[in-house]
Amino acid sequence: MFFKKTNTEPDMDDPELGIHAKRRIRQKKWFYTHAVWYLIGLVFSFMANKVLGYGQTHDWFIWVAFAWGFLLCVHMVSVFILSPFIGKEWEEKQYARLMEVQKKRLVKIQQKVDEVLPLEKKKESE
Repeated sequence: MFFKKTNTEPDMDDPELGIHAKRRIRQKKWFYTHAVWYLIGLVFSFMANKVLGYGQTHDWFIWVAFAWGFLLCVHMVSVFILSPFIGKEWEEKQYARLMEVQKKRLVKIQQKVDEVLPLEKKKESE
């Protein structure tokens, strides 16, 4: 009644949707691969520390778990939290903003050229 109804259905023929979907799938795939390598690394570091007795005076595998776990959490935040918020709309806004800055710089450069160019025309006509 008060609002216009707009079509909120995505256009499935839009190639950008496919590109975006592939990018998100690739991001998630790398995160899951990272998580698997984290688990494998934890098992091997535990085995090296406890079972094989390498550096047995300290439980260094715990430090490996915390450090690598922190990096895994940073990767998770990047993929699942930041990426959706800093998505296509954000990219378009940044693109528009940077284009505007470039246009302003080009106008300033053109003004400087216009200041110099009439002097050269006068020299040519003399």
